[in-house]
Amino acid sequence: MAKKHNKIVSMILDERKKQGITYRELAKRIGVQPATIVNWKNGSEISLDNADKALKELGLSVTIGKE
Repeated sequence: MAKKHNKIVSMILDERKKQGITYRELAKRIGVQPATIVNWKNGSEISLDNADKALKELGLSVTIGKE
């Protein structure tokens, strides 16, 4: 059974689907293997660098901490 993934991964995966982008295409755009994105879906940790790349590619942003 897959582990629950975090909110940032959920945002990335939901937006990817909303925009009609495949795992393979998103992976290519951010410079990772498609399996990496599948691993995020299955609960693997996402690095801050990869999260940043994916969020920017999808036109998303997040604020961490207080503004």
